[in-house]
Amino acid sequence: MPDYIIALTGNPAAGKTTIGKALSESTGWPLLSIDNHGDPGSKRWNRMVHRLGNTEGTVIVESCIIHPRYRNILNDTPHLTIEITASEGVRQRRLRERGDAGMELTKPVPPADLFIPTGTPVDDIIDEIERYIAW
Repeated sequence: MPDYIIALTGNPAAGKTTIGKALSESTGWPLLSIDNHGDPGSKRWNRMVHRLGNTEGTVIVESCIIHPRYRNILNDTPHLTIEITASEGVRQRRLRERGDAGMELTKPVPPADLFIPTGTPVDDIIDEIERYIAW
């Protein structure tokens, strides 16, 4: 079980993966992207959640879907939930660029401890997150 989880949430195309990769690079903490591992309940997705449960130290997790199994791990582990936000227009443009133009723009996200709007330089966002989690 991780010692601490940095959970990056937000709607599709908000910038979670970009922020997660930059934070992982800056801190050396592993990044697990649950969204890229199939639908909740699939074998691939279940393997990722199992991997999360077996990761030690601090881990960064990014996902717009908060499945009950993932939520249980969060509830049992000290964590910080950061919601990454972007305007609907920005998210629509990013989805078109990725070839996902028909994807649903809004998904339920859990309550967050910190809200980070994208639109400022990634390095500034990482600095803000690192100041917030300085321990």
